[in-house]
Amino acid sequence: MSTENNVMQEDNHRRWNLWNAFKNVAIVFSFIVNFVLVIVLLIVGGWVIFPLKSDLAEPLLDDLQGAIDALGDATIVRVIDIDEQVPVNFTLPLNQATTVVLSQDVELVRPATFHLPGGGGAINGTVVLNLPSGLELPVVLNLNVPVDNSIPVQFPVNVSIPLRETELNQVVIKLNAIVEPIREYVHELPDGF
Repeated sequence: MSTENNVMQEDNHRRWNLWNAFKNVAIVFSFIVNFVLVIVLLIVGGWVIFPLKSDLAEPLLDDLQGAIDALGDATIVRVIDIDEQVPVNFTLPLNQATTVVLSQDVELVRPATFHLPGGGGAINGTVVLNLPSGLELPVVLNLNVPVDNSIPVQFPVNVSIPLRETELNQVVIKLNAIVEPIREYVHELPDGF
């Protein structure tokens, strides 16, 4: 029985040794494959990642920063056409001498008293006058004229507003605060191994 046990133990020992040898070979093989793959990835990654940084990311971020700076320095220039009816409501006091022209004949009928010279007495009667159309009469206007109307207002207005003087400047400041740290970080990344 002991011989049979010894053979069995030897057989188990051989199997165990084969298993350990296989495990060791598999571990070394796995290590070598992983090591080669890491090196290949680093080399291929270097060919892909570093050019992405210098050829794509840096120029893109620099252009973005330039656009943000240009936006901050921009000025809104525009011509605005004004076309409105402006209401006018006030009282205009007039007190001035002027000449008026009669637009039609004016008949004047007035009672009058005539005094005769040399104490001859007085005669009461009526005076009838006809003022012809086109006659110029000097008059003094002293009155308040109510004005309630609207006036058409039409003219172009040139507008020039620096963006820094508007609420949009806060947006530019926030964009700068977002882009500048990313840009600095990308510039600090290595260009190669």
